[in-house]
Amino acid sequence: MSQATLGRALRALDERRLTLKLSNKGRVLTPEGRSWLTEARHRDQAQRWTEETLLTVGQSTLAELRQSMIARRAIEGEIARLAAESASPAQVQGLSRIVEEQGRELQMGGRGASQAVDFHLAVAQACGNRFLAAAANVVRTSSEALETLMYHLGATVGVSHREHLELVSAIAARNPRAAQDAMERHLDELIRDVDKLLARLANGVAMTGAPTAGRSTSHSEFNGSGNDRTGRPDDEEPAQHLAGELAPVSSEKEGEHNG
Repeated sequence: MSQATLGRALRALDERRLTLKLSNKGRVLTPEGRSWLTEARHRDQAQRWTEETLLTVGQSTLAELRQSMIARRAIEGEIARLAAESASPAQVQGLSRIVEEQGRELQMGGRGASQAVDFHLAVAQACGNRFLAAAANVVRTSSEALETLMYHLGATVGVSHREHLELVSAIAARNPRAAQDAMERHLDELIRDVDKLLARLANGVAMTGAPTAGRSTSHSEFNGSGNDRTGRPDDEEPAQHLAGELAPVSSEKEGEHNG
């Protein structure tokens, strides 16, 4: 790489406020830069998914997961709306603590997966309707196939921290409509991620773009713009959301919940 090219790249990082130039001493990462680097590392781990993982999961399991996400969208959207109306100050503080814990876990290079599960459970508990909370739990825990998928997705890194922050802000502001919208947007994003995984599987290309057995990768798999066929830039993977939301924790059957 030429010095001119490197200089342009460094200036671009400065303009994005990811780095800060210190006179002639070089550059340091800004807080935004450190956050970006952490997420980039998470995305890199997600990109290391092998084709065997996706093929092991299988199309029918992903389709079942999609159905469960649609059910969760309906149930948890209403849960979020009610939580904005009914959550006690202590429950709001509890949600904030979970999101803060998730942020710290991500900064340390972890997944933030258990906190993602805890967060959704805590929102359900804060809604004041035990039947809706139970329905949400049933959707998360009723399928063995989904438990298998959660196991595989739990091996990767997911980031849903920003979306959880938005939801906590709406609940704390006692804004039911904003809380419902935030939850529905969050789950819509997860549904889109599942759709992209299904498209990858249908095309015979797994998370890394590697070919499936007996099939070679051609230049037509990529459009030359840094995007794969799903339209997602190379540094943005479906596992980024899914892993953090679906990692396995204890279910009632084995003392663990999947969330």
